[in-house]
Parts: sequence; C-alpha cells; structure tokens
Amino acid sequence: MTLLIRGIQIVLTSLFRSRCVTPLELCEHSFRVLPIDLDVYRHMNNAKYLNYMEAARYGLQVRTGFFKNAIRRGWIGPIAQIHIQYLRPLRLFQKFRVTTQIIFIEEKWIWLLQRFMLKTPGGDREVARALVQSTIRSKNGNVPPSEYLPTLGYTLPSSFPRLDPDLEVWIEERGLDSRT
Repeated sequence: MTLLIRGIQIVLTSLFRSRCVTPLELCEHSFRVLPIDLDVYRHMNNAKYLNYMEAARYGLQVRTGFFKNAIRRGWIGPIAQIHIQYLRPLRLFQKFRVTTQIIFIEEKWIWLLQRFMLKTPGGDREVARALVQSTIRSKNGNVPPSEYLPTLGYTLPSSFPRLDPDLEVWIEERGLDSRT
C-alpha cells in the first residue's frame, strides 16, 4: 500500500516539474525516511530502497513523457536485474535524494544508474547506488529504441555520459562492458 501511495505521489508531483530535455538527463526526487521504512536496527530497510527507486523511475517516466506514451501504446518497462550497493545507513526522518539517469541504451536493454544522496555539511554523500537493467515491452515483444525514443522526441545518443571513475569500475565489474 505504501508503494502505491508513494507511486501516486511521485507521478502527481512529477507532472508539475520540468520536462527532461534529453533521455540522459539526471532526474532527482527528494524523500524523507519515514517510521514505516525502518527495520529492527532503526535504519531504512534494504527493501525500502527498492521501493524508493521504483518511485523515482515513475518520476523519470512522467518527466520524459514515456509514461503517457506507455499507457497509450500498452508498453511496460520490466526490470531484468538490479545490482545495489549499500554504502551507509539512512536513519529516521533524514532527507535524501534519489537520482536516476539512463546511462546506456542498446537494442534490447536500457541501463539506469540510481543513486541515493544525503546532503551533509561537508557536501553530498552517496548512501547507496544501483545499476538497473530494464527493457521496453509490448504485447508483441521487445520494443526497439528506434520505435520508442522518437515518440519522446529523442534519438539514440551517439555517446553516453562519462561517470566518475569509481562508478565506471563498479559498472564494468557488473558486466556492462559495451558501455564505452
């Protein structure tokens, strides 16, 4: 039930935010750790990270225009796999941001990098990071980027963003070798 409410909230708030100009643009959403997010150790439960990531992906879909096109055409964006690394805990009532960025698109797969960021007096600190592998499907099978990107006013980029060196290594270790 919490995921449904959070999903509706993020879709509604995303409707009033600026549209993402390119498919590779970094999309941010702010949240706060709620009492229902905690585990017995009094920090955010690892499953809740996945819930916030899903809500942030809904926001990305709305802000790129994909959500409207997907509903109209019967497309879905199932997740194939998620590699997540927890770096430090989030505690009760802490504000944090989830950033979502498409980092690679190939014929079948879309790769996203999602990061949990905590604002501290010393600057932003990364709390967790996830590499998400997804695809776009219709009732007839996978939808190629050449079909869904033009509906958003985009073309397949000739190059993808360079990431911090530690993120590049972390991604390469997870098998995304073709993202060069």
